[in-house]
Amino acid sequence: MNILIVVPGGVDEIDTNKQIPVLISLFEQLGKHHHVVIIALQQYDTCRHYRLANCEVITLTGVTFFSLFSSIKYVIKVVRQLKFSPDIVHSFWLGYPTILGKFISTCYQIPLFASICGGELVDIKHINYGGIRHQKGRFLNRLSLASADGLSAGSEYLKNQIQLSDDKAPSIIPLGLDSNFWPLNPPIDLTIRQNRPIRILHIGSINPVKDLELLIAIATHLRARSISFTVSQLGVDTLNGQIQRLTKTAGLCDDIRFYGLLSQQEARKTMAKNDIIIQTSWFESQGVAVAEAITQGLIPVGTQVGWFADMHIGIPREANQSRQELASKICDDIVNLIDNPDQAQKRVSTIQDWLRKHNSQNTAEQFLMAYRRHTKKQR
Repeated sequence: MNILIVVPGGVDEIDTNKQIPVLISLFEQLGKHHHVVIIALQQYDTCRHYRLANCEVITLTGVTFFSLFSSIKYVIKVVRQLKFSPDIVHSFWLGYPTILGKFISTCYQIPLFASICGGELVDIKHINYGGIRHQKGRFLNRLSLASADGLSAGSEYLKNQIQLSDDKAPSIIPLGLDSNFWPLNPPIDLTIRQNRPIRILHIGSINPVKDLELLIAIATHLRARSISFTVSQLGVDTLNGQIQRLTKTAGLCDDIRFYGLLSQQEARKTMAKNDIIIQTSWFESQGVAVAEAITQGLIPVGTQVGWFADMHIGIPREANQSRQELASKICDDIVNLIDNPDQAQKRVSTIQDWLRKHNSQNTAEQFLMAYRRHTKKQR
């Protein structure tokens, strides 16, 4: 099958920190037995063409409403030079990837399959997050939904958040992990911790969606309960040191350390030194970073969003609930798992079983089945 994929970016030729690992793993799986061409809307300042993960990659220099037609002309020209005739177009994220994909699919008279990958269809007003906050986003997303012949979402949680009509309801196809890079390690055994501090890991860029203020509140509750702990935070800081200043004000500088963005190899080494992985987000479409840590045996706690919600793990956010109330409940969960290590190991094993069944190979198989259904309908 000839598959043309459209992504915003995340397919840098060399820099793995500018790649989206779950997509790279998927593309590698698809490219093993199928001809795959990837269009990246904005990866470099110049248009480029190279091979990556068994696929041909064509990069544009950024697509806007006004450059849409020139971008389409360029893509069609390069695709023809490759003597590539796609059977289906698959866009990741609504908006420009899907709209560009629609023009290409119309040109070749083939189906368009679109994956909702993030917060395109949510509106979390108090943190100014979501793709439907403004009129332009609402317009682009409505156009995307009308354009797609089929949709997917990475979690039941995401599907429930966006609440589309039955005729547009997305299939649930999680973007799974690469089992070779993320083999399943035995769950952490807290009984052998002895008297050392509990080691907690938080992964994610420092931004309003990840709610690092909740992490500080949880740490404050742990200290008030005389729980000895350390927190390691990995991720790019987009708030110009605001969270670090709040950490200092709370007197937690010795307890919470910030390490910035690490490569996947470095992050995996850091995971091996920790016991618990914590999620504090307001919203996650899936929760890939947390899932990666769980493969390494870390015990998951935190807010019930993304895959956590699908598996009924963590603490749900409730209406009119204060941050301190939520922090106290998450702290209760941590203390309970420390006191009951068998429960902690069972939690890890349950999620690892799910991750084993939903790895990148399974993701590729599910997408291929969807492609075949839609190409069959087209005929």
